[in-house]
Amino acid sequence: MGHSGDGQAGSSERIGQQERAGGPVAGDPALLRAVFDVVAAGLYVVDAQGYIQLANPGAQSLLGYPEDRMLGVRSHDLFHYIDATGKHRRAENCPLIHAARVGRSAASDSDVFVRSNGALLPVAWSSAPILDDGRPFGAVVVFYDITRRVAADLRHDVELAEARQASEAAAAEAARTAFLADTTSALISTLDVDEALARLARLLVPRFADWCVIDLLEEEGEVRRVTVAHTEPAMVPRLGIDAAIRFTIPDSGDAPLRRVLRGAPSVVLDDFAPEHWQGSEMERNQLGLFTRLGAADALIVGLRARQAVIGAVTLTRTQPHPFDADDRALAEDIALRAGIAIDNARLFTNTRSTAEALQRSLLPILPAGGDLELCASYIPAGHDAEVGGDWYDAYVLRDGSTAVVLGDVVGHDLEAATRMGDIRNHLRAASLTTTDPAEVMRLLDQAMDQFVPGATATAVFARVERSLDDEGAPELRFRWSNAGHPPPLLVLPDGTSRYLEAEPDPLLGVDPSLPRTRQSEPLPPGATVLLYSDGLVEDRGTGLEPGLSRLRRAASRLAPQGARQLCDHLVEELGREAADDIAFIIVSAPSEGLDGAAPEIHERPR
Repeated sequence: MGHSGDGQAGSSERIGQQERAGGPVAGDPALLRAVFDVVAAGLYVVDAQGYIQLANPGAQSLLGYPEDRMLGVRSHDLFHYIDATGKHRRAENCPLIHAARVGRSAASDSDVFVRSNGALLPVAWSSAPILDDGRPFGAVVVFYDITRRVAADLRHDVELAEARQASEAAAAEAARTAFLADTTSALISTLDVDEALARLARLLVPRFADWCVIDLLEEEGEVRRVTVAHTEPAMVPRLGIDAAIRFTIPDSGDAPLRRVLRGAPSVVLDDFAPEHWQGSEMERNQLGLFTRLGAADALIVGLRARQAVIGAVTLTRTQPHPFDADDRALAEDIALRAGIAIDNARLFTNTRSTAEALQRSLLPILPAGGDLELCASYIPAGHDAEVGGDWYDAYVLRDGSTAVVLGDVVGHDLEAATRMGDIRNHLRAASLTTTDPAEVMRLLDQAMDQFVPGATATAVFARVERSLDDEGAPELRFRWSNAGHPPPLLVLPDGTSRYLEAEPDPLLGVDPSLPRTRQSEPLPPGATVLLYSDGLVEDRGTGLEPGLSRLRRAASRLAPQGARQLCDHLVEELGREAADDIAFIIVSAPSEGLDGAAPEIHERPR
């Protein structure tokens, strides 16, 4: 920030609220203030004696002082009078004052400032001199809160923690907190219960135990072993240990695992002599594990959810190292989190299954007969995703035309699936009142505004109609209206394809007064139209374009072979492990024209 003298005349009057013998701090205060205010770090300006001239909001927030309390006060006297070891430092030894006085840059990656409430704030800072013709007039200091870095250092380097006078209890608590955070992350990162518990076991071993077993209660008192984790993973299969067995809880007895599964507090074990164990199948299994994998100390903790025990975690150390009260409390905390995560995953799965069942029940049986070959499918999203509001529909209207619909209700839950059913029914009713697709969508928008308030959806509604071409010959025509949905894909018999990319109308449910438009396209013999939801083409990492190109290539290759071949490919290839729900419907015109056509109707299992 060095500068020369001509352009800075009178800068002492402009820069701030203090004038000192050392000279002004150069710069335009309005400009400095604008720059300082947008910087997230703490910034302040001092004169050559270390008196504060300006302080940005970041500095005020980090230090807890308003700017008027800081101006005119030496930084050393206000917040820099303690060094990183906690000892008071003399002003003549203050590196910030020295740097401003001699006009040199300085920096520290580990220091402390004192906040207004007396708390120590770990910081890293750097000081850059302000010079006028080589003469120091002050400095700009920028500092950052490094509390997180210090906390990480405390967790990972005990010697550094001791050097900074951190107690063993504080270091242990930091490690405990970090461990809990890791286990929580492992538990909530998937909705697959078995996978979540396997990840938990891999965290517990070897950080907490040498090996562990996790069992879950199933229906009618049966126990299912979910996972066995060991510091040497090959040990488990090498010793012939079955990590996926089932056994029943004995009706009576004092077996430790039985007590925990029946609601008793956690149990600490250090006696594994065979004569002290009863002969139930469960105990024989437990004793076999302790014998073959080795055990000096063990802890069995119940997995609880909504005041009920749903399983148990058995933690074992092979060398003498008893589980103390802190270990027991930590294990119980982890088990509680695991129980809640399992219960939430099960509730989600049940809700999702209900929504998917509802959604599938609302999907139609495609109409038989007529001039068209139809094929459609609904593919639910991958295991961890929520069910959506995608749907397709097709039915024959009173004038003989075929209505074809593909829609997607905004939302991913049971409510979205319920709204989808309401919207589908309103759309069917609207399609009976007019032959204009745009008018059908306008009526649907009004019905949604009154009967499904708050719902929004994208949809394509189309009519496939018999008409006459310019020469009076019969033809099929595809007439549609698009409310914010991906464009239909048209594939001609020779494999030529294009998206019917007329400008889509706004989403349904936004404003029922908005106008709706219609489009029309002839369907020559053998032509195919594909309507689809965005789950078929959207990739959250790359967007829509790669998926649209992939779909077009597949359709161009397979559509001329018939709707069934294209349908099978979309289900088996593009729909595999979908991140979102997928629905699509394929409409193919007869290859021999309308006269004498023998159409087929196909539908994938729903």
